[in-house]
Amino acid sequence: MPFKSKAQMEKFFAMEKRGEIPPGTAKRWAEETPNIKKLPEKKGENSGKKEGKEKSSTGKRKKVQRVKRRVGGKGSE
Repeated sequence: MPFKSKAQMEKFFAMEKRGEIPPGTAKRWAEETPNIKKLPEKKGENSGKKEGKEKSSTGKRKKVQRVKRRVGGKGSE
């Protein structure tokens, strides 16, 4: 499995040195990583999210307003 960031790679080599993971695991992952030089320092918060797919809450808000109008609550003016 390839590394996703340089921080992850450093952590794996440190864990291997301490004996927390089997010997050779970090090296194997490094060999499976296509380009170590292009890895980000840390995996960003938005790296797993697709761009341009932000949800808008206006659809739900409009539906609530329509229901309130029918029931006679606030916003029935």
